[in-house]
Amino acid sequence: MVHLTLWFTLPCGSPYLAVHLTLRQSALKSKAISQGKFAAEHTGLISLKGLKTSDLVTGAAVVNSQPECSWMAPEPVYNVTNKYAKWITQTGVPGKTAIWDRGLHGEGQIVGIADSGLDHGSCFFNDAAKTVVVKTGVAGGPLFEDTTHRKIVQYRAFADDVAGETRDHGTHVAGSVGGHSVNPQESPYNGMAYEARLAFFDIGKPNQGESLYSCAVVCTVRVNSSNRGARYVQ
Repeated sequence: MVHLTLWFTLPCGSPYLAVHLTLRQSALKSKAISQGKFAAEHTGLISLKGLKTSDLVTGAAVVNSQPECSWMAPEPVYNVTNKYAKWITQTGVPGKTAIWDRGLHGEGQIVGIADSGLDHGSCFFNDAAKTVVVKTGVAGGPLFEDTTHRKIVQYRAFADDVAGETRDHGTHVAGSVGGHSVNPQESPYNGMAYEARLAFFDIGKPNQGESLYSCAVVCTVRVNSSNRGARYVQ
């Protein structure tokens, strides 16, 4: 059996939807599903764009009527939408950033973040003149500290003794809080307090609360985003 995905891209403001199809291998070699706007190519992907909500219903019915279709189910299609956060948080009006317009972007502030690892090599956090390398043998866990780093003044690698994980949740959270890209074309995705710098604590072990906050206080942190909830397996 071969799995295909039917992507329905609906008008702005409507939910996105994907429909999975399970087809027999022989069907792909012998026939493509085709009717009007709805077409399944032999590449294994059906792509539909600019459809109305009514088209979604019609399209699903067309595909479902084909003998090759053995299973169909909807699921959401997730997209990166951080660029909308700035106006949603500040005013709720598209394009309106009342807080930033008053000159408040996090200047002079250091925000503490406790989460899984942070990708300090990302364009939103890296400093071409500084390399984040944690020192081992330090009380409380491996530590990086540099008050001259453009974005990361502290990185406590408490959970796994390393820094720079590229796929951890902490990168998303840190980006939402204070990410500031060195590439101008990515500035729409900067964080809310993009001029602030970060003191990052890599969590993931039990009984870490006291050391977490005492470590941040050393960097004059007075605002801390503590993100917990993952299951810890020893």
